[in-house]
Amino acid sequence: MGMSTLLAARTIGRPIGLLHDSIRVVERVNQPPNPRYHPRVTNQCGFNAKCGTTNAIHAASLLIGKNREKQKPLHLAFLDLEKAFDGDHHKVIYALRWHGFSDELIEWVRILYAYPRS
Repeated sequence: MGMSTLLAARTIGRPIGLLHDSIRVVERVNQPPNPRYHPRVTNQCGFNAKCGTTNAIHAASLLIGKNREKQKPLHLAFLDLEKAFDGDHHKVIYALRWHGFSDELIEWVRILYAYPRS
């Protein structure tokens, strides 16, 4: 729903409720991911019952060792989740507003970012 549609809906008097936005989010989540933009990750470690972070650290160590033996360059990227949640969340809230989500749902997201817990 674009911003113009959102404004038109509000001026007509049709309320846009939290339930409508929640259903829209669920519909987006339930859509199969586009493999071009979201390749399926089959080797995720952490937040996975079958593969913990210890396994990932060991796998990274083996990979580094094999590349050193073959003298090939290796590029690794690590995501520090603690730092990921410390970031500026204004861009997320702006994007939700731009896509027409209700103020109530945006407030929930703001609270989630303000008080993150695992």
